[in-house]
Parts: sequence; structure tokens; C-alpha cells
Amino acid sequence: MAVRLVVLDGDKKIYHTLSDEITIIGRGSGCTLELADRNLSRQHCQIERIEGGWQVRDLDSQNGTRLNDQIINKATLRPGDMITIGRARLQFEDSDQSADGALARERIVKERDDLLKLLEINREVSGELHHPALLEMILDRVIEVTGAQRGFLILLDGEQMDFAVARNIEKHQIDQKEFRVSRSIIKQVAASGKPEILENALNDTRYGLEQSIIDQELVSVMCVPMLLKDKVLGLIYLGNDLAQRAFTSEQLSLLEAFAAQAAIAIENARLYEEVLVKQKELAGAKEMVDQLNEQLQEKLENQSREMVLIEKDHPKVALKYNYDNLIGRSKKMVAVFKLLDRVIETRITVLIQGESGTGKELVAKAIHYNGELKGKRFVGLNCAALTQTLLESELFGHVRGAFTGAVRDRKGLFEIADGGTIFLDEIGEMSPETQTKFLRVLQEGEFLPVGSTQPRHVTVRVIAASNKNLAEMVAAKRFREDLYYRLNVIPVQLPPLRDRKDDIPILVNHFLDKLTETAPPKRKVDAGCMRALLRYDWPGNVRELENEITRLVALTRGAITAEHLSEHVRAGGLARIKLSDLEGKSLKQIVTASTYAVEKEAILAALKASNFKKVRAARMLDISRPTLDVKIQTYGIDLKNEKNASNS
Repeated sequence: MAVRLVVLDGDKKIYHTLSDEITIIGRGSGCTLELADRNLSRQHCQIERIEGGWQVRDLDSQNGTRLNDQIINKATLRPGDMITIGRARLQFEDSDQSADGALARERIVKERDDLLKLLEINREVSGELHHPALLEMILDRVIEVTGAQRGFLILLDGEQMDFAVARNIEKHQIDQKEFRVSRSIIKQVAASGKPEILENALNDTRYGLEQSIIDQELVSVMCVPMLLKDKVLGLIYLGNDLAQRAFTSEQLSLLEAFAAQAAIAIENARLYEEVLVKQKELAGAKEMVDQLNEQLQEKLENQSREMVLIEKDHPKVALKYNYDNLIGRSKKMVAVFKLLDRVIETRITVLIQGESGTGKELVAKAIHYNGELKGKRFVGLNCAALTQTLLESELFGHVRGAFTGAVRDRKGLFEIADGGTIFLDEIGEMSPETQTKFLRVLQEGEFLPVGSTQPRHVTVRVIAASNKNLAEMVAAKRFREDLYYRLNVIPVQLPPLRDRKDDIPILVNHFLDKLTETAPPKRKVDAGCMRALLRYDWPGNVRELENEITRLVALTRGAITAEHLSEHVRAGGLARIKLSDLEGKSLKQIVTASTYAVEKEAILAALKASNFKKVRAARMLDISRPTLDVKIQTYGIDLKNEKNASNS
């Protein structure tokens, strides 16, 4: 059988005899062996005859050349070797080196045995946490597998080298006088983080002239870095002066993989010993630690009362008006107060938007009772609480006989509030017909009571509120555009409680003071309970918080702790899986959806913490910048909106 390449294409085999000194392989028409594969360079690699055999050499290809799944520049070929370029797989066969493949089989068996040994060593070193014993175990097992004459395990600390273990093949410790190493090779591997293997150090053009190699007559050398997150933790150096080519490229690959595991085991052992030292230090000072914990607990409670729990004063900022019923001094609430200072001095229509429970009616009352209309009537109505017929009657009034049950004339809220303020909550629930009539009041100050033909005229300040996005409703043709612009003269956006958590302790103290009047004495909220309250997102906002505090006061007698909280608040508001969540979904789909939600929150948190600097955010998340960009696009994160919301 001649020397040849077997091109493997599925179940087919194509044989190409290597008759030339050099066989060029690629997709170019001038190649000796032309392969139709767009992943190949025009001249990708070549097979060339060398003294004693054949070798494969990469021709600076774009996608590289692999020999037995290892990237190579050049390497000696042995029977059975598999060359992978692009999608093509080429098997090398040489009858001169192995008439019946015995050598190839012997090599494969040896590689298998070496791999099994290294896997067993991995299991051993992973279970050893005693640092000195671990280092000796690593080196002894490596020498045993490779057959090295001697070996050294070197730990690095900056430019300092510590020959932590030095052993010979008989597992005896090597004295300093017996050290036979090339420091040039050690320094090169430490600096580059790449392994080195020398078949004959004296004849190697890179190191052969080094004095240490000449003086010690070094022959076969293999040196591998122990890498931990791209940092060279140490080196494994092996030597054999009895034979050239004592170490093979296969051994180098196996040792390189094992060295990475060894680095992790060494770091784990170091950290474990640090923990033991700390435990010993702390064991002798338990009483001191207990005292410090008590002091810390007391300090946290004081901070909860003095810093986080507000005194009855309002925000310590210069404000024109009194907002006693609006509790908060966070940055976002102070911005609301400052806007109200300007709104109160006018009679312009105001639109308050915010989630349910954020205090929209309290804001409306603050506008009315601080302004020049404070001596006039303030009336309010929730538009979602009535049917459309009753809503019109409530707003505009009706005349006797307008409908069944209308036994007398009745004034509507607009007429009652004449000269004062009317507050209409959930304005988005109005029907299109009612919206039209409401718009006429805003434009003309005129309306018709239900069943009447005589218009009434009023002068009323209108404050409207909605927990829905009216702009989106306008776009969906569910709210009149002209009415929206009439209402949205001065918009006031109330932040949800989850976006102003600094105010939670303030609100808690306010509600405790309020409830003390009916259920004395005033309760205290301990630090653990306060942390749980701050961790929860409060989808029901201030109203939900007030309900929770009311429940706590009713059910407790002494200090309020985290154990007294409602289960969902204590759990931090983590979503529970409902039966409806399981329908038609696999466990993998449910877990994936939850994971995506958590991942999106983590990305948003990192972006905010890094002031929306993507490079910093990616570093915090331990991912690459391109990966972060892909995830931002996948989750539909609008950086501009998020940044504006964060700064507001």
C-alpha cells in the first residue's frame, strides 16, 4: 500500500496517493489536491516529505489546519492521523511506517490509557484540599504518566518563582544542588502562557545556545503553564536527559488540559486554607463577634428610626407650599413637589398619571387646598366606578323625568364644584360619548344636564387622573386626541413605589404614627423586617404598603419582625408558578422564561450601575461586549428610555 490520503466524505472514501515531494491542498485550481469547500483557503496546507517520514504544514490559511483535533502550524504525520481542514477530513496512511497499522493502534491504545490515567488524577486532585500534599500529588502523578526523569512544580508570584515541589521518577525529593532546568524556557512559558516541548534542547535553535542548557546537557524538555482565568498561576516542568523525543505532542496536549484542572485545584486548596485560618482567628474571639453583632443590630435599628424612618418634617428642600399628606423625600418625589409648586399658582388643567395606589387623589387635593381655590368646593369622582349613564348623570346632573327614577332635578358634580375644583380619576374609562360632552365643558365651560335642553355654565378647575397610558389609548383610537391635549396641559407623573424605595421607611413610620391613634402603643419595625419591606417591589404601591402595615399593627403586640410579614412580601415578591403557567408548557420552557426575566433584570441593573457604559456593564456581568449587545437587542431594552428614566 502506497503513502496516501483518504478523503472521507460521509460513507464514501476517495484515495489520493502522495507521489510528489510536496502535495498542496486547497480550493484553488492550481492545487495538487483540489477540494470544493468555501471554508478552505486557495492554498490551505501542504503535505511534504521530510527525512524519515512526512509532515503537514499550514499555509497561513484563514480557518487553520487541525491534526487530531489540535490546531497546528506544522507537525509530523503518523499512520492513522486525521487532518481536518474546513469540512474535509483527510486520513494519512503510510505502509512504510505501518504495514498493518500496528503502530497506529499501539499509539491510540497508549493515548487512551494516558487519558484514563489523567482523568483518574483529576478526580484525585479535586478531592485534596491540603495545599502541600496536593502539590506533591500533582507532580508525582504527572511524572508517573509521562515517564519523565524528573519534574518541578513551580508557583509564580509576580516575577518570583517558587520551586514548590521537585521530584524524580522514584518520587524522591530533589535537592537544590540537583536542579537541572532551563530558566530561559521557564521564563518564556511564564511570560507567554503557552507550552513548550523540546525534542533535543542542545540542538534547538531558540534555546540551544543558552549556557544552562549547554552546562547541564539538557535533552528532552516539556514545560506547561497552569492557567487560571488567563493568569499563569504556575508551571509544570519535566525533563529527560536519557533520550531525545522523550515527550510526544499527544502527551503535551493531555498535560496542558490537566494543568488547567490542577490550577483550579491549587486555587481551591489555597482558598480553603485561608478559610481555615480565618475560622481559627474567629474561634478565639466569639464573644467579641457577638458583641459586635449586637452593636451592629442596634446601629441598624437606630438607622431605621433616625435615617430611614422619617421624622414628621417634609423634604428638606425649599418648597413654597405644604404637602403634609404627600409623604416622601426621595429625588423623584421632590421633583414632583417642585412641579406642584408651579402648578398650584395657576388654574390650568392638570393630568396626573401613575399606577394604582400611587396617591393621585392626594396630589389633586394638594393642588386645590394649597391654591387660591382652597376656600371653594373640591369634589372627586372615580369614572370607573359607574356605568356610563350614571356617570353622565353624576357629572352633569339631570332634570325630573329624564329617565326612570328621576323624580326631581339633580345637580351634577360640575355644577356643585362651580368656582372650585373637580377631580376625575380613571379618566380613561369614559365612553366616547361622555368624552365628547366632557370636552365641551373644558372648551366652553358649558354642559347640558341629562334630559335638559337648557345649557348650564360653570367655571371649574379640572384635575384628571389615569393609571393607563392615555397617549397609547389615543394611538389605539380608544381616547379622543383633542380631549387628551386639552387635559395634558400640565402632566404630573407619579413614580411607582418600587422606583422610590428610599421613601418606604418614611411611609412606614407615617402609617405607624397614624395607626397609633387607634391602636397604641406605637409599634417598632426591626431592621430585618425593614430590609424585607425594601426588597419587595410593591405592585400595589403606597396603598398596598399601607394595607400591609395596618395588618401588621392589628396582628402584633411588640416589635414587628420579618416573620410577621405576609408570605409574598417576606419572599421578596418572587413570582409563584400557577397552574395556568404550566398548561401547554414544558419544564424547560417555564425555567427558560424565568431565566430570561432574571437575566434581563440583571442586565438592566448592570447598565444602571455602570452609568450605561456598555464595556463596564459587560465586565460586571463577566460577558463580552458583543454578547451584551446581542442580549440588549434580544430583550428589547431601549437604552435611551432607560437612561432617561434613571436620570429622572
